[in-house]
Amino acid sequence: MNPLETYLKELTEIRASGAGVKETSYYGPLANLLNEIGKTLKPKVKCIMGLQEQGAVDALNRNLRIR
Repeated sequence: MNPLETYLKELTEIRASGAGVKETSYYGPLANLLNEIGKTLKPKVKCIMGLQEQGAVDALNRNLRIR
């Protein structure tokens, strides 16, 4: 089974269970899909969900801290 088929199967299973949360239940399958794709890239890429808040940058590239 290719990574996209695996991803879609996992989404279907979560939805069919009726126990998933609207958004976060689907993070795991998405991370798995992105990691499988990332393995094929040079350099390899790893998906990290739920990163620590690092602030943001506005249109003038000024660093903003959101607290």
